[in-house]
Amino acid sequence: MRTRYGKRHDCSKCGKSAKFYRVKQRRSYACEHCGAQVYPTAGTPFDRTRTSLRDWFYVMFLFCTTRHGVAAKEVEQQIGVTYKTAWRMCHEIRKYMAQVDGDTPTGGQGDVVEVDETLVGGKSEGQGNFRDGEGVGPAVEDVNGLEGFGSQLKCGINGTHIHVSPQHLAKYLSEFEFRHSRRYAPHAMLEELLLAFQR
Repeated sequence: MRTRYGKRHDCSKCGKSAKFYRVKQRRSYACEHCGAQVYPTAGTPFDRTRTSLRDWFYVMFLFCTTRHGVAAKEVEQQIGVTYKTAWRMCHEIRKYMAQVDGDTPTGGQGDVVEVDETLVGGKSEGQGNFRDGEGVGPAVEDVNGLEGFGSQLKCGINGTHIHVSPQHLAKYLSEFEFRHSRRYAPHAMLEELLLAFQR
C-alpha cells in the first residue's frame, strides 16, 4: 500500500487527502473520511489471488536468484500449492518481468549491435528434428554476449523446463532477457520488481 500510494493520498471518491486503514478479512484499505476502498494489489500479478503475498515474493526471489529459470514443479514443492497454481504464478511473474524490462535496447544507445540466431525445437529446412540450432535473438552490447544469452536460454529450457510450447515461448524469452539485462547487478533484480508496482 505504501509503495503504491504512500502514507496519504487523495481519495478518488471524496477528493480529500486521507489516510487509508486496512479492512479486516480483505486486501483493501478504506478512506478515513468516506470509507471508499482501494486495493493495492489491483493491476499486479497478485490481483485476485488467494496465495499469500509472502509466497509470491518468495517465488519472485527464486526467479531473481537462478540463472536457468524456475519450474512450476519446484514452486509446487517449495510453497505447497497445486501445480496449476504454481504454473499460473510462474507465468504471471514472467509477464511482469517483461513489463518491467520494457523494450529499450539492451545496453542503451550505441553503435555496435550484435545479432545471432537460435532455433528452439521444431524443424529447420534441410535438417531433421532437433532441439537446438541457430535462430534470432535480442541484440546485446558485449563480445560473445548473444551467444552467452542463447546458451543460457537453451540450458534453462532443456534442463529446467524440458519443454516450452510455442504459445508461451515469448514469456520465457522475456524472463531470460530480464535477467540478462541485469547480469551486472543481480542483487538489484528483486528490489526492482517489487518497487515497480508504484509505476
